[in-house]
Amino acid sequence: MGIEILKQRLVIDNCYLGKNLQASIFNRLKEVAENECSKEYGYIMKIIRLIKIVDNYISNVNSELIFIVEFEAETIKPEINSIYEDEIFLVLRGGIFFHISNKFKVLIPPNSLSDYIFNTDNKSYVNKNDSSIFLLKGIKCKIKITGIRYMNKKFDCFGELVEIV
Repeated sequence: MGIEILKQRLVIDNCYLGKNLQASIFNRLKEVAENECSKEYGYIMKIIRLIKIVDNYISNVNSELIFIVEFEAETIKPEINSIYEDEIFLVLRGGIFFHISNKFKVLIPPNSLSDYIFNTDNKSYVNKNDSSIFLLKGIKCKIKITGIRYMNKKFDCFGELVEIV
């Protein structure tokens, strides 16, 4: 996760003009921008603060109030070779899924789990050399991102297991 300075175009309703304009803009920014995803910045986890109003104007088409604002946000963006720690979200014969920070999914394919065998009885992967080591839903692991795809305003990733925590 990182802290980024971002810009956003906001449409503010006329009823929010007044002495609390900054608070109204901040609240609208949270509604519009939090949990959004872009290829450049990744997922906006949290709006930290409004830095400044860069510009404002009234739309010629429908008289809407439009503000261009600069703000500070906490973001998370998957990058190749980055390491994340999270719990296993789903275990299937086709691999293990992680849902990193509840924002993006990472698949660890079976060919990356060569030291493990899939157990259909309890839907887990068991270590070939030590049957006391297994991977199932809820187990916390460190994973490394090896591939990324951005499509339809979301990231899907492939990875490999680094270690069981």
